[in-house]
Amino acid sequence: MKRTTICCVLLACAVALSVAGCRARPARKRAATATRPAAKSETVPTSPELQAQRLAFIQKLTARGLFTTVEQPATLPHVWITPAFRSLDYRTQNKFLGVVFAYYYAGTSGPKNPLRDYGRIVVLKDSQTGKRIGSFSRMDAGLKYD
Repeated sequence: MKRTTICCVLLACAVALSVAGCRARPARKRAATATRPAAKSETVPTSPELQAQRLAFIQKLTARGLFTTVEQPATLPHVWITPAFRSLDYRTQNKFLGVVFAYYYAGTSGPKNPLRDYGRIVVLKDSQTGKRIGSFSRMDAGLKYD
């Protein structure tokens, strides 16, 4: 009985000391200017050499059978993807579509309101059915399948 009481007293003292030690530390003050900066829209880097490299890479992916067509029929670029592309891992798919995005949106910067950058997407279509199956956007976490 005495042993249990002594253990409880020691435990209570240890807890009290640790709580007192926590209170003894000075509280950190947040700087008044430590606010998170507003989200900025990214400008896609452009140069004639970089654009030529992007185009060559897109043509290489098409030649390997990952894309059947990459074009911009209206305001948004479209990519027709094959089952071979769908068999790649998600990270690789994101990287390849990032190149297509950079090629079509090179040198463009979004408006001052970053919410309007959601319009900057690459439309994904199934090469077998021709139906829209997803999209890629830098502002919307990359690749999204419908």
